[in-house]
Amino acid sequence: MAGVDKKIACSIKRREESKSKQSLQQNQASSALEYDELGSSSETESQSSSSSSTSSLAISPVVSSSNRKRATLKVITPELSSTLDRTGISHRSALRIVSATAASLGHDPMELVLNYETVRTSRATHRSGIANEIKEKFQPSIYAITI
Repeated sequence: MAGVDKKIACSIKRREESKSKQSLQQNQASSALEYDELGSSSETESQSSSSSSTSSLAISPVVSSSNRKRATLKVITPELSSTLDRTGISHRSALRIVSATAASLGHDPMELVLNYETVRTSRATHRSGIANEIKEKFQPSIYAITI
């Protein structure tokens, strides 16, 4: 008789649990969408009828995070990138500063593209652009100096 491999049995169990969680989440998402459709139709019916029943309230469904759209408004400009580089602020600190500044100016930080990687890549892109401009503008003198 052969024994059961404990690692394989564990991985099979985890896979089954993962599949059951995934199916549960899909069921919840589909029921939330159905509920949203039902809720919106009942709201229109109640609005079209007279206001005789004021005690009926529409309950808004919980919107799943999978329906949330990604932010598209880029924040890091070449001027801001240069300023952050000149002052020696790290990428993570820059992220915190930009996020707090945007919130204090009345913008919704959830609509802005703000994360460590986008701050880092945009700063690197702006640095390479500035370096390329300097290389193009550089004109060495005709006479080379050798020592």
